[in-house]
Parts: sequence; C-alpha cells; structure tokens
Amino acid sequence: MQPRSEPVIIVRHDPAWAGRFATVSADLRSSLGDVAIRIDDIGSTAVPGLDGKPVMDIQISVQSSQHRAAQPAAAVRHRARSSPTLGRPGPGANLL
Repeated sequence: MQPRSEPVIIVRHDPAWAGRFATVSADLRSSLGDVAIRIDDIGSTAVPGLDGKPVMDIQISVQSSQHRAAQPAAAVRHRARSSPTLGRPGPGANLL
C-alpha cells in the first residue's frame, strides 16, 4: 500500500449531507431497481453531528452475487456527479 500523498481533510458536520444522500440514494435506486435490496450511507456523513471526511460512503446490498457488476458502474456514475459537492472542504476544515 502506498503512503497517502495528500492530507486527510476533516470538516465540520454538514446537515445537508443527509439530503445529498437521499438524492444519490434515490438516483441509485432508480438505476438499480430491484437489484439493490438496501442502499445505506455507512460513513461519517451518516452520523448527525460527527465531523468527518466530506466523502459519502455508500453500501449497496444485493440479493445475489450475479448482480455485483451493477454496483461499481452505478457507484462510479454517482461519485463523479457527487464529488464536486461533497469533496470541497467546508468552513473549519482541519488537515490531519
């Protein structure tokens, strides 16, 4: 594993993260349909009041391993669209 070359950025919790996840989750649900049993925000952005990296970690649960190929394709589309919004450090960002 390569050492991390850029600093980890921790920002104050943004209450808007929940709404952003709801939007991305609905878009993923629309793309994946019944393939996705659950779509969960599993990172620090999911915990109200917790400061963290402005990166949305999403877990998509599927019923069968035959649907695994759908996950990366959907995630890449949404990461590309979501990164500019979530990836910018907000006020009070701390560098570790």
